[in-house]
Amino acid sequence: PIATLPDGRLITFFSTHGRDHKMHYRISKNKYDVSEWEEPQIIDNMEKGSFGITYSNLAVLSEEKNRLYVFYRGNDFKPNFKFTDDYKSWSEGKTLVVKNKNQKNGGNARPYLKMANNGKNTIHFAFTTGHPRNEYTNSLYYLRYKNGQFENAAGKKVGTINDLPFDHSQADMVYDASKNLHRAWVWDIAYDENDFPVIAYTRVESEIKHQYWYARWDGQKWLNNKISNAGRWFPRRDIPKEGYEGEPHYSGGLHLDHNNPDIIYASIPVNNVFEIHRFQTSDKGKT
Repeated sequence: PIATLPDGRLITFFSTHGRDHKMHYRISKNKYDVSEWEEPQIIDNMEKGSFGITYSNLAVLSEEKNRLYVFYRGNDFKPNFKFTDDYKSWSEGKTLVVKNKNQKNGGNARPYLKMANNGKNTIHFAFTTGHPRNEYTNSLYYLRYKNGQFENAAGKKVGTINDLPFDHSQADMVYDASKNLHRAWVWDIAYDENDFPVIAYTRVESEIKHQYWYARWDGQKWLNNKISNAGRWFPRRDIPKEGYEGEPHYSGGLHLDHNNPDIIYASIPVNNVFEIHRFQTSDKGKT
């Protein structure tokens, strides 16, 4: 990921996929310019665990004196974050959410998280129970950070940074997979002109029947509407002779237009070839 600092310089974070136990980042030497970068820096005061760091996401909030937050999957296999006010020294890591947090290892679930921020005072989060390969009832949840506290979509306070980590039960359940055993996986989150969250996700009816769905908060409740069928898993790797596919829950993918979440782009198989389709709604996803 890459973000713009208040002085116009760029900052980017990177790591290996779980084999590195430290976070790396670099800052550009000049404003809005990627041609020259300062020396790499390392965040090494990471949380305990052996799984490694990956999946970083950034947010700079102007109403918090341009504090920069970096969210990532941490060494404990959970969504974690750190923040900095000077882009040099970093806070201790905090775990955001743990499924069944009172159980040992949080029930071993590893939530997948997507986030979006308004650059001022709010960060929206959408996350799952865990990985759909491991969770038969992999559901979808929502939480936001706003003006120094964590809230649900209706604005009810869930807690502060001192109350972390939160349990899934403290967040909004956007989609409950236990009702039909169609496992969810989150793909994107954005917000509309009212700062209401919009989430793009998949439901896996079976390994060869994926579906694209659209969830939207209307100010009072979550609206869930199907966009289209999505075919089977992607990429179309050859299946070994024993008929086993290791990652059958990956779909072609879908993405919200963050400037206008009425618009969504999705990868859909047509005549056995994945193509990019553009969808648009004028009724909050109903059609």
